[in-house]
Amino acid sequence: GGFDGGGRDFGADESPAWGSEREKKDRKSKKNRDTFGSPGGDFGFGSNSSPPLDGGFGASSVLDDLRSAHSVFSHPSAEDKASRLAHVKDMRPPGASAGTATQFEAIAKADQAIAAQLRQEAEELHDEMNALTEACTQLRDEIQGLQLEHQEGYAGRRASLAAQLPDKKATLAAMREHRRQLNMANMSLRCDSKHVAETFKTLQQMVDDEDQTLEVFRSGNQHLETTCRSLESHVDSIERQCKETSLERQRELEKRSREQRGLAELAAKLEQLRRERGMADRVAASSPLGAKSAYAAGAPLTARPSPPNGGASRIADYARAPGLRSPVTARLA
Repeated sequence: GGFDGGGRDFGADESPAWGSEREKKDRKSKKNRDTFGSPGGDFGFGSNSSPPLDGGFGASSVLDDLRSAHSVFSHPSAEDKASRLAHVKDMRPPGASAGTATQFEAIAKADQAIAAQLRQEAEELHDEMNALTEACTQLRDEIQGLQLEHQEGYAGRRASLAAQLPDKKATLAAMREHRRQLNMANMSLRCDSKHVAETFKTLQQMVDDEDQTLEVFRSGNQHLETTCRSLESHVDSIERQCKETSLERQRELEKRSREQRGLAELAAKLEQLRRERGMADRVAASSPLGAKSAYAAGAPLTARPSPPNGGASRIADYARAPGLRSPVTARLA
């Protein structure tokens, strides 16, 4: 049973005037429990072992406190009711009569006022809890959306990286092979450093020798160029002399041809004179009168007349000239 605030007890089956409101609140709290689970549950977001999905703002602890307060004020247990009734009965002074009913009524009214205030506070807390529930629902949706987005992005990135993995592995293998070759080349160079130094020294000496040889060739070329220029000038002078000699020879040949023609004419005239004289000698020898007259004149029969215009002296001069002898002039000389 309970206390109706008017000074009388009521049975367990009876209810006060505000029972309908309490039933409404009970139904609403039951609906909330069905929706979000027990106060110590996971609020529909998974098991208790799962990490909190309140974004680190402590929404779960706030909801737990609100549900605890609401269950205390909305659904008092039988023990709470009995303790309240005993407390009210204990407030009666010993030996009090029915005349003190007014005081108890005042106390009951005060209790009703306190209960009304508590109900109002519980309703306000319930409204706040609903608001927090809605916020938590929105937060859960956002978290789920972020998780999906993160999973999709992670899957896409994973697929992209998986597609790039063979190329990267091939590149890594090529770089390792290149590094191995470089290491081998480095070791070979370290082993052959002394040989390379000796080879470089030998090549440097060869370069110096070649430079000296080139210098000798350069000086020889300069000397040859000087000699060539002097020879070219000498050849030019010789060519001029040859031209002059050729012209002089041409003149001498022309002069010789003229002289040969003159000698031929003289030889022809001389031969004609000889024939004429031979004929005259034969005529004179065959005629005694002619021989007598010639003997009387004291002229020798073997004397030959001199050619006209000093021809004999000219023939002798040509016969004595070197390089101009001919069979005729040789006989004449």
